[in-house]
Amino acid sequence: MRVATILLLGLLGCTTPEPKTTPAQAMKEHLERGDAARREGQIDAALREYRYVHDIAPSSEPGAKARDAIVAIEMARIARGEHLSIPQPSSEPPPPGAAHPETLLRVENRSGARVYVFVQGITAHLAELGAGGAVTLSVLPGQTEVGVRGDDPSALPSYGRHIYSVGALHRISLGPSPSPR
Repeated sequence: MRVATILLLGLLGCTTPEPKTTPAQAMKEHLERGDAARREGQIDAALREYRYVHDIAPSSEPGAKARDAIVAIEMARIARGEHLSIPQPSSEPPPPGAAHPETLLRVENRSGARVYVFVQGITAHLAELGAGGAVTLSVLPGQTEVGVRGDDPSALPSYGRHIYSVGALHRISLGPSPSPR
């Protein structure tokens, strides 16, 4: 019956439907489009493609590649533009139960608005924090860049380049931007 249907559709000028793209293929295509847009200087288009992949499967290999690209782009934008400085964060011994010598970075959002946190070092992290939110990230010791921006384009983003030590908990507390644009 299927062969007869295909033959009949062929005689009527119809073609058989193409097989559907798998999610893995779709993510690969979005990554490739993001890379191409980035090479062509179309940064917003590249970010849209990378965010699509990251939103679907953030812990997958394609999701990690997308995250790394998003963090690199956002960090470059923040560092190049006008920004507030994030001072070297306070440091204290890690909380009980933390794997030793784990290095932790705790970012607390006291700004009253949603913020996006970008961390770039040996590893990259991306976090969205609502007002009053906080996140603790496991980072590798050494030099790390931290960038933060909010939804409000009138608020200055913040940037800092820090050295994180082994086996410590480093804290960054974000408050309202003191100098709007």
